[in-house]
Amino acid sequence: MRNAISVIKKAGLCWLLAGLPASASLAGEDETLRQCRKLQQQMEQYQALRRDGGSGPQMDGWKRQLRRAQAEFRDLGCHYRHRELDAR
Repeated sequence: MRNAISVIKKAGLCWLLAGLPASASLAGEDETLRQCRKLQQQMEQYQALRRDGGSGPQMDGWKRQLRRAQAEFRDLGCHYRHRELDAR
């Protein structure tokens, strides 16, 4: 009887441990999605600023910030998550 209980406990522990990496990766995915949304908002903001116009140095600064945000957006793989980003 003790052997059966021991086996059941070990099996339960294995299932618990097997579920931990999945939940940790889901939390990481949520954080990545949050970062993607933030970058998308930044890109929209800099595009709006450039559309409205400004002095030459301002436009150059906004363009630089826009390109930095676009590069980070690509590096995080946010362009693959366009459906999630559009479903705000």
